[in-house]
Amino acid sequence: MAEVLGGTLFTTLNAATWLPISWLACWGLAALHDWHTQTFPAWLSWIGLSLALWGHSPVVWLIVVFINSLINWLWSRWSVPTIGNGDLEFFLSYGFMWGLTAMAHWLLLAASLALIINRRTTQLAFIPYLLISALFWWLMAS
Repeated sequence: MAEVLGGTLFTTLNAATWLPISWLACWGLAALHDWHTQTFPAWLSWIGLSLALWGHSPVVWLIVVFINSLINWLWSRWSVPTIGNGDLEFFLSYGFMWGLTAMAHWLLLAASLALIINRRTTQLAFIPYLLISALFWWLMAS
């Protein structure tokens, strides 16, 4: 499956698609980490945000850096978080990459997949479902 997915992504690589493919690859690595350990390196989030903000003004970059730092600061003080800070960072990145309307569709599909596929009531790795949804919507738009 990895060969088919990788082949599909990299045969479509050109000047117009390098940014979304790089963004999906970055969050794909985060999804693998999240699936196995329910955590991932923070540098992946910063790379994903940088790709999502490609071409935006420096003011937008500063605002997003502040929001992302605020998310991490608040999350570290939350005694029992119901959602991971990585999930929130992925939301922020996706919103800047594709917009708020696309984000609503993306979240609906990801949450539906997580509820249908995963029957456990404990914490689950949500980033893999977010990535599957992002990949689906990107392929549908292409």
